[in-house]
Amino acid sequence: MDINPRHLVTCSLLSDHFEQVSLSSSPEFPVTLLGILQRFDVDTYLPLFPDEIAIAARLRAEGRIPTAVSVMAPPAAASSACADKWKLGQLLTRHGVRVPRTAPASDLFPAGEYFLKPADGIGSRGARRATAADIPALIAQQPSGWIVQEICAPPEVTVDTFHDPKSGFVHVVCRERVEVKSGVSTKSRLFADEELTGIARTIARVLELEGSFCFQVMRNPDGWVVTDVNPRPGGATAMCALTGNDFFAASFAHFWGEDARRFFRPLDRDHFVTRQYAEFLMGPPP
Repeated sequence: MDINPRHLVTCSLLSDHFEQVSLSSSPEFPVTLLGILQRFDVDTYLPLFPDEIAIAARLRAEGRIPTAVSVMAPPAAASSACADKWKLGQLLTRHGVRVPRTAPASDLFPAGEYFLKPADGIGSRGARRATAADIPALIAQQPSGWIVQEICAPPEVTVDTFHDPKSGFVHVVCRERVEVKSGVSTKSRLFADEELTGIARTIARVLELEGSFCFQVMRNPDGWVVTDVNPRPGGATAMCALTGNDFFAASFAHFWGEDARRFFRPLDRDHFVTRQYAEFLMGPPP
């Protein structure tokens, strides 16, 4: 399912059914979602966007999604925290995970420049550097919907993580974002790191995340700081599969009660992965 029509969604070429839906933030989305789950007898549901993940977790907690449907989302409280970067930063800080200095954009801390981002944003959309003088005009339409963070230093790294809470198994691959387009990595360096693996374990425990998820880190004077957490695989997580680390397959295997470890192998060295575009001829608009 997608908010765009079929002829603009490439994966509709590969699927048996396709449904165009409203934004997950719209009032009608929950009813539409429940109808799709019932109509197509869905047994596994992977929500992808912060609002969608929070809605799926809430509907599951309320018992509105049948127990036969495996919802690949964390508990409702964690889903809500991941959808609100201000709330997430406070939660991680309380559990000893370093985050950049963060504040609501309507209540700035002293700084020459800030990193401004939507509190519920994804994929770097709407995020930008800004001065204190710039910010009032940038947030005027929704003052409470923005946060500011201190400017952090590169590299920017996405940490792909798998966690099985029953066995305690954790597997991590770190991806330095060498080149980024539209918020998604197109060139990456994949590597292993013990410190980032330790941070991954803490985040998994604090947010009760299981299966595959990812988070982003950069550096400030204290070291690595967590700038964002996505309670599902990322837009470029598939890069890891080329090194024998398939986080998507592992997550589905985990939620289906299968052994997920077979989808992972340790990195023996750094790897570089690049992405190229492919062209698909779509059908005509309806």
